Amino acid sequence: MRKPLVIFDLDGTLLDTQASIAEAFNRSLAELGAPPREVEEFRFIIGDGARVAASRCLPENRQSDQEIDRCLEGFKRHYDETWRDAMPYDGVNAMLASLRGQVHMAVLSNKDDPFTQQCIADSFGDTFDVVLGHRPEFGLKPDPAGAFHIMQTLSASPDDSMMVGDMAIDMKTSVACNITGVGVLWGFRDAPELISAGAKHIISAPSDLLNLVTTP
Repeated sequence: MRKPLVIFDLDGTLLDTQASIAEAFNRSLAELGAPPREVEEFRFIIGDGARVAASRCLPENRQSDQEIDRCLEGFKRHYDETWRDAMPYDGVNAMLASLRGQVHMAVLSNKDDPFTQQCIADSFGDTFDVVLGHRPEFGLKPDPAGAFHIMQTLSASPDDSMMVGDMAIDMKTSVACNITGVGVLWGFRDAPELISAGAKHIISAPSDLLNLVTTP
């Protein structure tokens, strides 16, 4: 019997990256002479890839491609210094330890792939079977290409797969792949957003996921 597959989002699901991302973007904005953003604003700034986040950070009158490129370049440079400040959410490590060996586990993030690989390796070692950040050939979530690639790599069936995340894009990805969407409430968004985007389950603590995973 094939193992079930659990695909996790990264930011807002496994790691609390809000402050580390905010710090990097605000350093970039300062270099551009643009006003900083409050850390709490990044709950809605991030999620759709770094370039979209750069655009959302900048004032409305500074939305040229050149300005966005400069903000993005600065962010990447500074995030190379701040990404290590992110920490796993309470209960995540225990949940992953309970699942390990019983299911396939993967990560699918809209964070650029090099940063995704670094964050996962630093915080979780070799816990995951596949780790995939944003790479142009797969597109950004909710494009299902990345999830389909993970499922194919691990020979996983849609009937035995789920996507766990804190944003609508994660739930829309699950719908596009015809897999179970599990929305988490400890991240950046709320239950109404997750439900409206197609979540089949809503959980409030990492340990709640264990009850949803069917093991061989």
